[in-house]
Amino acid sequence: MKDEPTKWGFKLYERCESGSGYVYSLEMYCADKRISNKPIDITMRLMEPILNKGHILFLDNYYCCPDLWTRLQSHQTMLVGTCRKNRLGMPADLFQGRQHQGDLDYRRKGQLIVTGWFDKREVVTLSTLHKPELRITPGHSEVKEKPLAVVDYIHNMSGVDHSINLSLFSR
Repeated sequence: MKDEPTKWGFKLYERCESGSGYVYSLEMYCADKRISNKPIDITMRLMEPILNKGHILFLDNYYCCPDLWTRLQSHQTMLVGTCRKNRLGMPADLFQGRQHQGDLDYRRKGQLIVTGWFDKREVVTLSTLHKPELRITPGHSEVKEKPLAVVDYIHNMSGVDHSINLSLFSR
């Protein structure tokens, strides 16, 4: 049946270099109750060898949340990623009412900026690196204005986004 979950298989969590997609470390899903499989805990375990070195972590919405930012900021690691709007700790008043293509809304908490941008659908990003500004970028058929966080996210996740969710960019 198409709606049945896959009963067999492996789930891998990987930390990769953003340009080449080179896998630095990986962790296999473990059903052991003694090991936490929460996305924040998985991310922190994978990032442990390179914390406190000023890296920028790019992640997709499975891992990204304000609580992860809280943990990473104490380890001098920056964060850029897409985020689900209903995640715990997200501002409830982001994009209230009707949205039109190109609309931008943001909230700030310390160094973290939550940006909501409406294209064909709403795109929410978390960033400790970008200001909530729009940049003109060429599209498939037209020129669009996109938030800097979205442009940078697309650039750094493009090499690894098909099979890998965590991406690392070193300065």
